[in-house]
Amino acid sequence: MATVVVGLVLSLLSAGLVFGFKYKSNADAAANAKEQLNSQQLITSSVIRSMSVFNMIAKAAYESQENNNAKSKQRVEYIIQQVSTDKCASQLVPDNAASELFRHADQIRQSSPGADTGKPD
Repeated sequence: MATVVVGLVLSLLSAGLVFGFKYKSNADAAANAKEQLNSQQLITSSVIRSMSVFNMIAKAAYESQENNNAKSKQRVEYIIQQVSTDKCASQLVPDNAASELFRHADQIRQSSPGADTGKPD
């Protein structure tokens, strides 16, 4: 009878250990899953924040470009208005002066850093 009781106690003890380890394993898995979830949420919020900053920069650049285009259009209209009554405006530019201006403009474009020279890099 004592052997049966000892055997029963040992089997109950081993069953308890198995369930205990299984519970600990499940608890570890849950803690690991929670840690991964927190990490993924942090990454997601960081990506969303980065995209928001990028969108703000892109919007500011677009608005600046639109503003520059509007100012440029106003300058062109003003120059056309001012030159329309000038007698010199209807005269042709001499060929040598025009070619010198084109040469000078090309030289400025080539010496400008980051300018598109039309040549591949």
